[in-house]
Amino acid sequence: IVARADSAAVVFNSRMHPTYAAALAVTRVALSDIDLALADLPDEAVDWAPAPGTNSATVLVRHSLTAIRFLAGTASGLKPDRQAYISGDRVEAFKASGATTASLRAEIADAIEKLPGLYEHGDETSLAAVTPWPLGDLGPQNGAFLLIHSVGHLREHAGHLGLMRDLWVAAHPARG
Repeated sequence: IVARADSAAVVFNSRMHPTYAAALAVTRVALSDIDLALADLPDEAVDWAPAPGTNSATVLVRHSLTAIRFLAGTASGLKPDRQAYISGDRVEAFKASGATTASLRAEIADAIEKLPGLYEHGDETSLAAVTPWPLGDLGPQNGAFLLIHSVGHLREHAGHLGLMRDLWVAAHPARG
């Protein structure tokens, strides 16, 4: 995983549109924060949930990764299959279990490596392009909204994963 200070610096040296470069920098920091939250957890911790009806770290990581790929791709004008995300990737992420700490960290590292390929397609046209909102009833939104939403959504789940780590350690002090 790329160190937090290096994550943003590398992006701003590229020829990427500045808005997408900024979103990618924050995305990489959030993914690094998620990785750090998982780093010292035993495998049993990633499928643990702190209470009935709550999500495990595996679910939160998989959902965060599928959502950022879909939203960043849409915001960058790539037009990923909306229905495949809603009824496939998103649903499967919320059913995920059986991962290991190492496998989740590898998925995060892979996302950090591949996400620039999504963001580099973004430009003024894709920021202004209107697309259907993937879930709920917000109606059509432009690429700029989707890009900002994707970063906020990922940061929210990075916070959740930090809290999940703290709750695991508190509930399992000998194994934390």
